[in-house]
Amino acid sequence: EEALKLFEAATREAEQESLHDSQETIIVNKLGELRCHAALDNSDVVLKECKALWKRIDTLKKKDEAESESLPQSKMRQNQSLKFEKWITEADILGSKAAWILSEWKDLEEYVSRGNIGSKEGEDVDDVTSYFEAVMHIKEDDFELAQKKIDRARENVLGILSSMLGDFSYSRADKCLVTVQQLSELEEIITHKKKVANLTLAGVAGRDESKAEEKASLEMLKSKWNKRMEWVPQEPELWRQMLTLRSLVLKPTDDLDAWIKYEKMCRRSGQLALCSSALKRLGVEDLMKQLDRGAGDWSGEGGAGGRGKRSSIERQSSIEVDRTSLLRV
Repeated sequence: EEALKLFEAATREAEQESLHDSQETIIVNKLGELRCHAALDNSDVVLKECKALWKRIDTLKKKDEAESESLPQSKMRQNQSLKFEKWITEADILGSKAAWILSEWKDLEEYVSRGNIGSKEGEDVDDVTSYFEAVMHIKEDDFELAQKKIDRARENVLGILSSMLGDFSYSRADKCLVTVQQLSELEEIITHKKKVANLTLAGVAGRDESKAEEKASLEMLKSKWNKRMEWVPQEPELWRQMLTLRSLVLKPTDDLDAWIKYEKMCRRSGQLALCSSALKRLGVEDLMKQLDRGAGDWSGEGGAGGRGKRSSIERQSSIEVDRTSLLRV
């Protein structure tokens, strides 16, 4: 079910933990449950549960090491150790992504500092430590270190692209291209923040001309990013990654057009839980006012009729989202 992206059904199934399950089975089921919550954008649940799961895995690992300490080295013992490392790595990646989405910087720093994330096999840029480290350095305005981490992440992507030459996949290629775009946008964020920092050093921060220049820089970024997004595959997960990255300099309410397109994409694919999450980040009441005024022709139909239809469609979507949320509570 998880492979088919039936995340809500898979989550309910994973939550039915049997009293007779072994600790290993419980951990595997919990990781599956957290992958489902992450896919549903339940980042607060993921962050909370990852902390408890990490402790459970660590406790089981120490117990296993103590019991097998007197035993000779064997392939079975090595496989057991690799299994624990795999679980810990996955838990840390899930926790790091959730902390990043929620802007919980202390939690993100804790996950990254453990050094367990490493370079997981896959094409997602945010599966590697250097990506998270770049994000944290940008947040702290340490642009030189951030650039070094971006360069390291880019080397990882180039390695993945090279490995694809003999086994090409459009799906993997799309993810790699989005990864390259993410790294480029991190560099553009650095350029923007440097510009703002230079204004501060020049002693003009806070003045009208400084605010106008900062706003113009952000608008230029938005325009550039929105044009690029036209080439990003219509997959909610890929769009969510890009929008999360933008949050370093843009609030969702300052990037309304992109978030509305994302919400519409989620609704069209039947992922109403993601719709609900997107609307909550935007503030549903404020969004409805914008739609009633006909801001942004995101339904693809112009004129007054199109605006009325947009409002009608969005109201229906909100009703469906609310019903879904109530059922899940």
